[in-house]
Amino acid sequence: MGIVNQELADFETPSGQHYQIELNESGIVHIHTDHVRIDLTRDEFMKLAQRVTEGYSKLEEMKDGI
Repeated sequence: MGIVNQELADFETPSGQHYQIELNESGIVHIHTDHVRIDLTRDEFMKLAQRVTEGYSKLEEMKDGI
């Protein structure tokens, strides 16, 4: 645990699941949902965000065929 330096995102999905993404003063990014917490370095977070964005793009391309 550390001191939150900046809130990067705070949102709820249509199903009601609440998420928070925070930047800790130590440079660690925390992704929280209920009792799950993922701690990532900035580099790890950037790589994860890139992969999620790629997955989103692929899903958008596929959605008409689904």
